[in-house]
Amino acid sequence: MKLREIMSHPVVSVSATASVRHAAGVMDRFSYSFLPVIDRDRILGVITGRDLAARAMGRGLPMDTTLVSAIMSRPAICLNGDYQPEDALVLMRQHNIRRILVTEGEKKLIGIVGLSDIAGRVNPDAIAEMLHRHAEQASHLTTASAATLPGLYLG
Repeated sequence: MKLREIMSHPVVSVSATASVRHAAGVMDRFSYSFLPVIDRDRILGVITGRDLAARAMGRGLPMDTTLVSAIMSRPAICLNGDYQPEDALVLMRQHNIRRILVTEGEKKLIGIVGLSDIAGRVNPDAIAEMLHRHAEQASHLTTASAATLPGLYLG
């Protein structure tokens, strides 16, 4: 099974130059807690509910004039759609995240895979075995070395 087979799509995203209020409105309208931040088809980062709460509201930033780029999380962790869900789990574990952007080639955003997408579709024993097998590799993987993996893109 490949990531492209279980990903959520089409993707709703926001521009880096959108206001934080606009991003919050999009998240509310679609009941999302996570949006990719895109500029001219380039993945710049992601904005999460935590970014809104801690970085915008927690700092008292004005919602109408603060840009998404000021509070977004980066880099965005992206993985080619031809990879396996288990590969996504390794990266999620290493980066302590719950979602990965799915790309075609290296940079074209085609979907999002979250833990919930993987949970019901992959055998739990296979996940446990794979995570155990890759635990040491994942703990030594740094952002610099991750950038050299084929199919992995740090937006």
